[in-house]
Amino acid sequence: MKAHYPLEFMTPLLTAFSDNDDKLANAVDEAKKMGLVILPPHINHSQADFIIEDYNGQQVIRFGLRAIKNVGQAAIDEIVNQRKIGGPFLNIVDFIRRINSRVINKKVLEALIKAGAFDEFDTRASLLANFDEIYRISSQKSKTAANQASLFGERLHDTIRIKIEPRPEYPRKKLLEFEKETFGFYFSGHPFLENLKKLRRHYPATILEIKQRSEESVDNFKIAFAAALVKVKYLTTKTSRQQMAVCRLEDETSTMEGVIFPRVFDQFRDLLTPGRIFIFEGIIDNSDERKKGNFIIQKITPVIDKKNRLIKIKISQSTSDDTIKKLRQILKGAKGSHPVVIWLEESVNQYNKVKLPYNIKWDNHMKQAIIDLLGPEAVEDDR
Repeated sequence: MKAHYPLEFMTPLLTAFSDNDDKLANAVDEAKKMGLVILPPHINHSQADFIIEDYNGQQVIRFGLRAIKNVGQAAIDEIVNQRKIGGPFLNIVDFIRRINSRVINKKVLEALIKAGAFDEFDTRASLLANFDEIYRISSQKSKTAANQASLFGERLHDTIRIKIEPRPEYPRKKLLEFEKETFGFYFSGHPFLENLKKLRRHYPATILEIKQRSEESVDNFKIAFAAALVKVKYLTTKTSRQQMAVCRLEDETSTMEGVIFPRVFDQFRDLLTPGRIFIFEGIIDNSDERKKGNFIIQKITPVIDKKNRLIKIKISQSTSDDTIKKLRQILKGAKGSHPVVIWLEESVNQYNKVKLPYNIKWDNHMKQAIIDLLGPEAVEDDR
């Protein structure tokens, strides 16, 4: 059936995985590889489940509302019923006027906007910039007798007026973040996809494949793969009081956690900047059923990206306080995308490493300014 009727096969499969982020992401990717078109959620076309829809003469799949986080069945029923009663929603004001705001609450409304369900009416940037006013009117309608006649014989919900201040749409990266937030995965693309694709030739394993292999295996196995570091949680061991870390890793297929124990952490602590792509090497530990699939990171290799490469600045013991103040002014006046680690010399070849809480702009002019201040040996920039 899958080969001969791909649309009819994949549509109910997508619905079946609506509550499982990993499986749904994998099914969406598989459907796209089969040449099927999946359209994003739409306030006037989406049903609870994924459905087959005729779009400009082509049979496509429409994203189901049930797969949007924070949109429950009661909210979906309200949306679908209101469409049956009064036809398609004309705009956001018409939507607010017609729905029961006790059912379509603040969380639901925000999730629908971020998921792109109202994109036909306005940009997500405009709707979210005016969200407080939209929601205020919605709740006010609920609190004050929406079905009660006014002094002029009009119904309150027929007099609703909301002035939406126009805003240009968010950058694509922000829209992808909304997809991740509302679907649990990136739907229309991935912020790191192009860079990850280049690495697949040498590191073909994806996170989803690693997780699937771990589920099917009882043995430990070594693995090396490319992924983005999206979050770092620093911990201290109870006995030795040494630092370690738990990292959230992500690629276009899924996410997973990796543990860096103290000895390895000391080697790679300066590299742990979220938003960068690395080659992660280590062991998938299946020895303990309670922690099956635990990824123990043994080595981290940065993928050099000119946009956010790590900057190291060394400050010798002999550097004066005035010079350090000048350095601080230069760095604070050049906020950008490059992480910075300051190496403070405590004794000969002994350094205390301090990671700046902000990133900086980095170019030849900036590099030369620091060299002029501290000397040519003071700067390393992973070129």
